[in-house]
Amino acid sequence: GPMASLLLGSVSLSVSQHASSPVVVVRTDAAPAQAGIVVGSDGTARSDAAVGFAFRQASLTSVPLTVLHAFWSEQDIGYPSKARDYTEADLEDMRLLLAEAIAGPASDYPEVKVTLHVERGIPDTVLLHACETAELVVVGTHPTNALYDLISGEVSRSVLARAQCAVAVVPDPV
Repeated sequence: GPMASLLLGSVSLSVSQHASSPVVVVRTDAAPAQAGIVVGSDGTARSDAAVGFAFRQASLTSVPLTVLHAFWSEQDIGYPSKARDYTEADLEDMRLLLAEAIAGPASDYPEVKVTLHVERGIPDTVLLHACETAELVVVGTHPTNALYDLISGEVSRSVLARAQCAVAVVPDPV
């Protein structure tokens, strides 16, 4: 669990955060594969490596791919007075950003059936929810410092520590 991993360390967590190539962690108690691959993306170049990996895996295994962007506001973490209401235009802008971000891999892998999904929520929570039906969740990891990681927590660490499906952690090339 997350607390044990924080206190005792975890081999898979440590390897995934320091590896220079993708690391896939498969749980022995994971539910049987179901609905393809999900990749978390913020629509920026920082997600390119994870998105590219997800497309390659979807192509190799002939499964559908969902590109998921989770967004949140202060309301989602308990500050309703500072909350911003997102309009349909805002959501469409996010979808367009995702579409632009996957244009290259989508043209490289035209056989991959892709769905873009924008969902309100904390990214790691939304990705963990995706584990309920996905056979693989792909997340990127970005170089940071230990203090930042401790204070903010990184999505890849949180997903890896709590996921009930296979998780691929793909490092951002530096």
